[in-house]
Parts: sequence; C-alpha cells; structure tokens
Amino acid sequence: MRLFGIDRLFAVGYGSNFSCGYAVLPSANRMQAPCSKPCKDAPVKKAPLLLLIAAVFLFAGCSTKSQLYRPDTVVHISQSSKFKVGETSDSSGFTFVDKAEAFSLKDAMAGAVQAALAMDGLSSGTASYSVDTTITGYEPGNAFTRWIIPGAGATTLKTESIVRDASGAEIARIPVERSIAAGGGYTINAWKYVFDDVAKELARVIKEDLLLLKPKTT
Repeated sequence: MRLFGIDRLFAVGYGSNFSCGYAVLPSANRMQAPCSKPCKDAPVKKAPLLLLIAAVFLFAGCSTKSQLYRPDTVVHISQSSKFKVGETSDSSGFTFVDKAEAFSLKDAMAGAVQAALAMDGLSSGTASYSVDTTITGYEPGNAFTRWIIPGAGATTLKTESIVRDASGAEIARIPVERSIAAGGGYTINAWKYVFDDVAKELARVIKEDLLLLKPKTT
C-alpha cells in the first residue's frame, strides 16, 4: 500500500505579565524610583483574558488525525468526480449506559458524511463512487471532567472510510480520528458535533488529497 499522509495537531499557547508601581533605573544597584504619576492598580480586562485562556485549553486539547491510503495500482479519478454515502457500520462496541441519551451512531455518522460531501460540492445521489464508513471507536466523554482535569473525559471518534468505484473495487482507504480532550463548558455538545468534525475531515481528504483539488481561499 502507498501512504499519502497528513497528521494534524493544533495547539495554541499564551502568556502575559502585568506590573505596576516602580520604574527600574539603569544603575548598578538597580535602584527603584516611584512612578512619576500616582500609581493605581493596572486594570486587567478579565473577560477577554479568561476567554483567551479558555480558547487555549480548547484548541490545545483538540486534535484531528487522518491518512489517505491508495492501492499499489493507482486508479485515475477525475477531479469532477462525485460521491455518495455507501454503507455505514459500527464496530466500536460502545453501548449507552443511559438509554435516554442513546442515539444511533451509524445514523449520526451517515448524516454527517452526507452533509460534509454536499458542503464541499462532492455529493451526488447518482455518483459512481461511494464512501463506506465504519465507526471503529467512540467515547462520548464528559465536559465537566475535561474542565476539572484537561485530558480526562475526552470525547473521541475513530472511523475508517473506503472509497469504492461502481464495481465495488477499493479506490482509497481513509482513517480519521478526532479527539476533544479539553475545553470544559465550551465542549458540552462534543459528543454530537464530533461526528461533523470527522465527516468534514473525511471530505477534505477526498477533495484535497484524493482529487487533488485546491482548498477554497477566503
């Protein structure tokens, strides 16, 4: 098998210092003189700072990994090719403890893939290429746990998709993994939108790495 791979991991860092009260003079003894004006506590804009810190934890704790495998005999695919959602299956073995919160992982994944393909202009109900997707791992995680202990209570979704031609032959295999390990309250619905995240990454790989189409520029 040949490997055309991308392995993405996003992280953001931030730091700042606040001080007030003295001006440091360039003397050997590092003498300090009072501020020339009456000194008050430096105002700190807490809300923007807190939002920035939250964003740091959110993005630093989120990662998406994907790869594109092609058979040794590479089949040419037209850049105008369209795709449809094929068979979607679930081999994760995950079961919901609370039946009131249960939903179909297969339906959620199939719907997300359909929406992602359509968003990127890759979808057609009569397409000759189909995308079969298997959910290989799923953990809904817990936003409160992530808030208290970043890295714990992670929401994860692992899938493997196979692109097939009209005869059923495998054209490409695309594993995608998404993990949301931090963010607290900002990631309360991660158990749901993680399916959209994985589907969007799948569509991106098909468009940019399989069809070799340039990404849209804003």
